[in-house]
Amino acid sequence: MNRLRILTILLLGSMAFLIACNDDEDPKPFTVNFTNTEGGISSTTPSIDIGITFSRATPKDGELTISITSSNLTYGNAADFVTTPEAPSDIITISYLKGAENASFTLSAGEGLNIQQDQTVSFDLIEVDKGDFVLGEQAMFTATFSENFIAPSGIIELDGG
Repeated sequence: MNRLRILTILLLGSMAFLIACNDDEDPKPFTVNFTNTEGGISSTTPSIDIGITFSRATPKDGELTISITSSNLTYGNAADFVTTPEAPSDIITISYLKGAENASFTLSAGEGLNIQQDQTVSFDLIEVDKGDFVLGEQAMFTATFSENFIAPSGIIELDGG
């Protein structure tokens, strides 16, 4: 009988030790991508939402950083284009909450936009919060501003004489 008790205690102790020593590995980082890689601004679509998708729900609150590159368009509400949230120094910071599966920001034509040929603006995911994520294959979004776009706030004054 004592042998059975000792054997039972040893068996239960071994099982408890094995369960307690389970290697809890850090979860693998997951992927951040733009939902689409292209979008357009035109006189009929003066603003678009640009989506960002996480491969699974976020484990904690955090931020994404996105850089803006444009060779011919100027950032600013009174200029060619603007974003929400704002992009001081051509950098957008997007906050997300624990459990989020996506995020987004808005790109809009500025009040001073007046172009005669298509122009593009690129948005690049450049930083993800503290190694929780890795950048996916769709880490760049290109917005095309269609030619002959004149913002609705433009004023034309005709002098016939």
